[in-house]
Amino acid sequence: MLYFRANRQYIISVKGIEEILRYGNNQLKIRLKLPSEDTIIISKNR
Repeated sequence: MLYFRANRQYIISVKGIEEILRYGNNQLKIRLKLPSEDTIIISKNR
């Protein structure tokens, strides 16, 4: 499996990503396949 460090709080599996959405000018919002209350926001540079 391939893992990705989204930010300081989250290391996520690439297979666990359901959708990547634009969020603001320089950020992306990651929606996971698993139900989660947390929203993961990353910069586009990552």
